[in-house]
Amino acid sequence: MSASLMVFIPLAVLGLVTALCFVGCGLHTGGIDLLGPYQDKVFYDPNIVACWPLNDQAELPDNPDGTPAVDIIKTPAQFNGTYTGTAGTIKVQQPGIVPGDVPGGSSTASQCAFFNGGLVQVAFQQSLNPAKFTVEAWVLPNWNKNDPPALRAVLVSATSAGAGYALFAQSDNVWEAQIGTGNGNFFSLKATQPIELGVANYLALTFDGTTLTLFVGPVGGSLATTPGTPPTSFVPEDSTATPSTATPLFIGTGHPDATPGNPFNGFIQDVAIYKDALSASTIMDHFNTGRTAA
Repeated sequence: MSASLMVFIPLAVLGLVTALCFVGCGLHTGGIDLLGPYQDKVFYDPNIVACWPLNDQAELPDNPDGTPAVDIIKTPAQFNGTYTGTAGTIKVQQPGIVPGDVPGGSSTASQCAFFNGGLVQVAFQQSLNPAKFTVEAWVLPNWNKNDPPALRAVLVSATSAGAGYALFAQSDNVWEAQIGTGNGNFFSLKATQPIELGVANYLALTFDGTTLTLFVGPVGGSLATTPGTPPTSFVPEDSTATPSTATPLFIGTGHPDATPGNPFNGFIQDVAIYKDALSASTIMDHFNTGRTAA
């Protein structure tokens, strides 16, 4: 066998392996990485803008203050956030709560973040505030039904001027979504059933330009859908508005404008934002994929 042929064969094999990897692997921050079945659904959706798995590593898992919360999507840009909080108010490298988000097979555990006063802050980006959108997340509440009533924010990108969107647990222990309609007003939409505590819940909020829809599904239950029509047009946050309504996006806490408040108490994983309203069938597919162990 000639030397040139001996060189050619390994190169050909390398090319085949590389091609197979690009077919079967997800492009991940830092290179090529195998995503779990659920993240595959999110990562390859043509409307995805940002996704924060909240599986970040930190030197001090119970005090990750200042650590980046990596957005695994790089189109149109990578919108990394920052963990902010004192020791114990936010923790990373916690056991994952999404059964279908298991990279590398079922032997590899996923991870998430725990919030109880801490937060992730993402600087304002117009791409995170489209006129039509979907917001989704998996959360596991860590409070009891007999705890004092409190507003507990999962994600907020809103201002007191009546712009933006929010997803939170209302004080009566029901999931609620809000979108701004201008002049300091918000349109609210509440789920029809109480929050299932102690288990992972799938949450999604879609707005197609006319109808706001809240989807709620516990891992062991069914997906409930609550639609509603705002009385006036939705007003997204906007850096060019007068006055500007550009404020950060908060995960794990939130309050209109740039003042964190209403902290969530529990685990959060796979927060994602899309630039259009995902269809009901796509939302159902995400729910079923996420709640099913790989």
